[in-house]
Formats: sequence, C-alpha cells, structure tokens
Amino acid sequence: MTPITTPPDDSTVRLNGTSSSSPSKSSLSSLSSGKSLKSASSNSTLLDICSFCGIKFDDAPASSPDEPSSSSGPGKPSTTAAKQPQPHLKDRVICSECTAVAYCSIYHKESDSTRHRPVCAMIKATKSGGGDATTTTATTARASSDPTVRVIPTSDPDVDIIESAATIATMNAAKASMEQRHARKRAANPHIQYKDHSKNLLFKSTLQDHMRSLAASGLALNQHQAIALRLRYLAEHVIRGLNEYGWAVCDNFLGETHCNFTYREVERLYQRGHFSAGELMDQKEDSQSQDIRSDQILWFDGSDTRVNDCVTVRLLISMIDSVIVHFKDRIPPYTISGRSRAMIACYPGSGTRYVRHVDNPVRDGRCITSIYYCNEDWKLADHGGTLRLYPETSLTPMDIDPQADRLVFFWSDRRNPHEVLPVYRHR
Repeated sequence: MTPITTPPDDSTVRLNGTSSSSPSKSSLSSLSSGKSLKSASSNSTLLDICSFCGIKFDDAPASSPDEPSSSSGPGKPSTTAAKQPQPHLKDRVICSECTAVAYCSIYHKESDSTRHRPVCAMIKATKSGGGDATTTTATTARASSDPTVRVIPTSDPDVDIIESAATIATMNAAKASMEQRHARKRAANPHIQYKDHSKNLLFKSTLQDHMRSLAASGLALNQHQAIALRLRYLAEHVIRGLNEYGWAVCDNFLGETHCNFTYREVERLYQRGHFSAGELMDQKEDSQSQDIRSDQILWFDGSDTRVNDCVTVRLLISMIDSVIVHFKDRIPPYTISGRSRAMIACYPGSGTRYVRHVDNPVRDGRCITSIYYCNEDWKLADHGGTLRLYPETSLTPMDIDPQADRLVFFWSDRRNPHEVLPVYRHR
C-alpha cells in the first residue's frame, strides 16, 4: 500500500478486465478555441458568415479549409487564398443542433465545436423557453445527438466524463451475475447512506486512445502535452470516484512496455534480497505479524543506492504525483501537502495474504492510498490475490483484481477496510 499524506459480509462485486464496464472517457471541453462569436454586420445574420473565421461567405478565402496550407494554422486563412475560387452560400455547413450559425466547411465546424457548445445550448434553451443554459446543460446537449453515450459533469467546468451506454449495460449484467452468486450482504446501518458501488466505472482509455481523440478534434499537441492532458482527465476520474464512492480504479496507467519494465525492476530488487517482512502499525502483543500479513516489503527511497537502476519505478512515482497535484482543494476536507515514501510489496505465493485491515487506523495524516499492479498474465482463478474493499457506503464488498498496469486509489482511514485474499503465485 502506498499512502499519500495530508496535513491534519460478504457479497462481492468484481472489477476485472472483462466483466466490468469499459472506460470512462473524458471530453475535450477544456480545449476551447478561445474565439468569441463574431458579430454579423447590420445587414447580415449569423447564417451569412462563418462562425469560426467570421468571414462572409461571398468574400471568404477559397482554399479548402479542410486542407490548410503549412503556413496557416487551424481556422486561419491560407496565404494563397486570393488565388482560389470562393465558396458559395450553398456550400455552407449549418449547425444541426441550434440551426443559428453556419460555417464555410466541416473543418471549421469541428474546430469550433468546443467553443460553440455552450452557445448552442443557450440558443436551444432560449428557443424552448428554458432560460439560461449551464455548462452541464451544454455538455448534455452535445451528447444528445449520440444515444450511445452519457455525459457526467465534474466539479471542473472545463472537463466532463463521457461514458458508453453499451459498456454500462455490460457492467449491469456483471453486477446481476455477481449478486446471484453472493446472496449475503452486510446488515444496513440506518445512519449511513448506501450507494451502488458497481456504478463506479473504471478509467480504461490508453494514451494512444487519447492521442487519437486529440488528433480527430484537429488539435496539434505533442506527446508530452497529450500525456499531461490525459493525467488531468485521469485525476478528474479519481476525484469523482473518491468523493462519491471513496475509491477509484484506472487501467492502462503506464502502458504495457513501461509496466513490464517496472515488473522487472521490482523483481530484480527482490532477487537481490532487499525486501523484509511487512510490519504492523498497531500490532498487539499476543499477535504474530505473519498471521496478519505475509508480504515482503521495501520502502523506496530515491537516495538509496540499491535502487539506482530503477528508472521506471521512479517514472511511475512521478506520474502518480502528477495525478495527485490536481487534487488540491478538490477532496474536502483534505489539503494535500505531500506523500509518504512508496512501499514496494511482494507476495511470495503459497497462500500468502494480508487480512482485513485499515491502512491508517491511528490518524497519522495519511488520507489516500494508491496501489499500482505490475503482474503480467495474472489469472485470477489460478493465482488469487484479489484486493477486496469494504467501502463504508456499500452493502457489498468490492473485489478488484490485481491486473497489470492497474492503479487503485481509496481513502486510507476506516471508511475503507480492505484485505488481500490468498495469493498462490509470486506477486
């Protein structure tokens, strides 16, 4: 368990790579074009000009905006425009949602989609007598044209999460199956508001998926910018999961190659004999530590010469830190100020486990635990090792499989007791 520091039973639902829902995908609403809607002249309407470039159709540049020249960026007139035939009114592309604005090409319509979305929703709301449209209304209007997706607003007005209806149906089927297999539930506490934790979807989009989405939107970002943006979307997913359910799961965090390198570096440290038996914070005098936890651990310290060659582990910790930096003032009542050292844990197999416990029972300042798995080809039926969470607001425990490249976050205090079920392969 790698906790993040701050200042001052029995039925289960399983989250794995097949039966749970597909990824929550973040919309690109934060990447607004920054352009304000151009005003038409006194004798023109918004349908007489391109809403993106503001040029009237009868004197718009004629080079195809779908193929801008190398000297002009997205939406900018080409330097060779004067030499080309001009577009006609019949070629304009009108917004099908509000029918109030037009563009000189599909390219300009797509480039302006992010900025136009709230304006479009406001126009539609005005036409229907609904008054002002909020950001939530705008994003919902955008998704209404596609019945297979659902938009979930976040506390950040620039970022929304888009979920696939098809994958939600898959998740519900998996939930029904698990409920049939596990009939017993906790006794309900009348003072707790219980939630259906199976609705807490996994973030599964890869960096490659994210870059393809950016490319399709016409945004020219390099890989470093795309990584930073993806980490922000991932952080939004985690913040939502923590605030609503107390835990969150993200798959494909580093990518397959870096995950494999992480595994090799950890295995090398283990083979060198650098690990020792895990200890307990609140061990009772008459209990044996190995009866409660039988893992082997190593506290990762960047200044330790034994870990000098663990460059991918350093990258992993740095990327988790890059997610955490977005938590500032977003997970009340906490204010994140730092984290503890990362702890690498290995379970040697042969039924080793960690019984039900709380990571921070003594309130020492730690508030969030993050766990990253790097086990290749993990087969749950043969290898075991499930992380079983007992969230305070769930009547059924949640099983999270230790699949490779999976990152888990949950509250470290008594809201999330958890255990590692017996492990039958070196993990």
